[in-house]
Amino acid sequence: MTFNSDSKKTILIASNDKTTTECILNVIDEDQFRTICLKKASEVLLNILDVDLDLLIIDTELSGIPGIEVMPIIKKLRPNVPIIIVSSDNSFEIGQQIAKLGIWSNLNKPIETDKLECFLSYVQMQSSTV
Repeated sequence: MTFNSDSKKTILIASNDKTTTECILNVIDEDQFRTICLKKASEVLLNILDVDLDLLIIDTELSGIPGIEVMPIIKKLRPNVPIIIVSSDNSFEIGQQIAKLGIWSNLNKPIETDKLECFLSYVQMQSSTV
């Protein structure tokens, strides 16, 4: 596992939607967080064990396997990493799937930047108290 030697927290952003990724990156403070951006579910699965993550932000729309379908694997491999699902589908069914998987939270597209900022503040506070 690769550990982050500086005090920055690490966020893995997984989305094949360039606009979504850019919107998330615009909210993240580069002084507090290090980001890793991936587009494919296979890349996420390969990186999930090698990186000491503080937060995973994953889009339901990934290249290869949909983000929602890789969540059970990710939850088994890294059960303590907070996960935020990003989706353009705000249906009741997706909400149920997210709840069943024990996902920390979800963001609807277009990204609600205020909500994302609150999540980031929480992650920063949580990891600074450990």
